[in-house]
Amino acid sequence: MRNAVGRAECLESVRDLARQIVVVDTGSTDWTRGIAARYGAEVYAFDWCDDFSAARKYVRIIVEQVLNHPLDKHLILNVNFPAIPDSLIKGIKVCRQAYAKYEEDFLERNDPSGRKYYWLTGKFVNFDKGEDNDEWAIANNYVSVVPCQFDLTAHKAIAVLNDNWEL
Repeated sequence: MRNAVGRAECLESVRDLARQIVVVDTGSTDWTRGIAARYGAEVYAFDWCDDFSAARKYVRIIVEQVLNHPLDKHLILNVNFPAIPDSLIKGIKVCRQAYAKYEEDFLERNDPSGRKYYWLTGKFVNFDKGEDNDEWAIANNYVSVVPCQFDLTAHKAIAVLNDNWEL
């Protein structure tokens, strides 16, 4: 939310559902911190320290392309930016998603009231050594654009299963 309007209603709606409410304020100039504190939230201040000027520049280019060449309504774009200054970005690569995964691990912890909870940790593992994927693009100072679809059906497998399974 960009200002205090609606924050009290939002916090009220989760007050009885959440064990803990944490608000990280990135520099509001309104009553956000006070409203959050009234609802029992832990309030932390965080100074926004990143420069998004490169993202702004390349998002504009990508949006102009989408407006000039509309996408299928079932398509979305996953766009990632290298964490480098604009002057070092080499351009945009339309590519595929890398074959990679997040290896999850859960740590058992106790909250201040002694109740048990689990903290998700893990590491990102990239199995893909290709130069046509998003991980390669980011590592090589390109903005990556991966066209994604909602339909996860393995269409080629339908015929294989229908031909080979005894149903």
